[in-house]
Amino acid sequence: MRNTPFWWILIGLMVLLDFYVFQAVKVIAHSATGRTRTIIFATYWTISVVAILVLLILPYLQFQHQSKFFRSTIFAVIIGLFFAKLIGAIFFLIDDLRRLIQWVAGKLFFSNTDGAELQKGDKISRSVFLSWFVRFSPLWLWQQIQVPYKKDPAGLRQFACLF
Repeated sequence: MRNTPFWWILIGLMVLLDFYVFQAVKVIAHSATGRTRTIIFATYWTISVVAILVLLILPYLQFQHQSKFFRSTIFAVIIGLFFAKLIGAIFFLIDDLRRLIQWVAGKLFFSNTDGAELQKGDKISRSVFLSWFVRFSPLWLWQQIQVPYKKDPAGLRQFACLF
């Protein structure tokens, strides 16, 4: 390792990122059965720990010329995992900040209102509604698009139930 402090900072950042993304994985797996949660958690941590260990060991492995492709591929997979977690963590952080602002505003401005009675019952929160709306809006838009062709190919009519 030529620049040792950089690698230790990178590994520390990867560990912090792993713990932060794992909190989102826990939320997602909350409704799963105990065994499924255990499998999800074990798989997540196995992949994370193996990626960090391989990153630590990679500079010390002596590959021949024909194995440089293998070494580059392993490094690309590790960096890909890192950036995937980083991008996910950015969105999780934005959502956490939004919920923090919402919580603080609720405590400061709406502490003595009658809005608590409105929240009772089987209603969904605005966040849940917006997440479902964003998730399924492309499907709705796709249904609204009209095909500009004068003749609809017969082969596409059989897939009409999908749209």
